[in-house]
Amino acid sequence: MECDGDTWHSQREAIVKDNARNNFLTSRGWSVLRFSSKSINSNISDCLYKVKDTANNLGGISVIDGGSRSFEHDVPDSPRQLDLF
Repeated sequence: MECDGDTWHSQREAIVKDNARNNFLTSRGWSVLRFSSKSINSNISDCLYKVKDTANNLGGISVIDGGSRSFEHDVPDSPRQLDLF
């Protein structure tokens, strides 16, 4: 996941590079999620929901013991930070 602001990705050259990078990553099995700075700053919970949902739909994340882990949504008293490990 990369968060570096809309300003850096709104110019034509940057859009071409971003598209090439997205194509490269998706051709190798990665999923690319893009969120605007406005979305991140004003509604981070929706962004995190989308990240967790995407990870779950792709089988969760791998953990050290060789298994995988899924994320639960809206668990009471859960930390707001996305815990990946």
